[in-house]
Amino acid sequence: MNKAKPYNPINCSLYDYLEAWAVTQTPCKVTYLDAQNKEAYFTKTIVDLYIKDKVEYVKWNDGSSLRLDQLIEINGVRFWGMTC
Repeated sequence: MNKAKPYNPINCSLYDYLEAWAVTQTPCKVTYLDAQNKEAYFTKTIVDLYIKDKVEYVKWNDGSSLRLDQLIEINGVRFWGMTC
């Protein structure tokens, strides 16, 4: 059985950026860790932020979701390593 790694919450002040980008529908240039723990990139718009099973996620305009602790950088704002 494949067990997901424990969730590491992001810094609370960074959540404010995500909310602002969602409300303003700002395109987000995202650097994140993919399933193989390698850096990957995309540009998408945030549709929603939600919590499922005590893990925070961002939902993108294409219907995909990403755990917040996979984010490295969005629009020049560093997320990786910035915990509460």
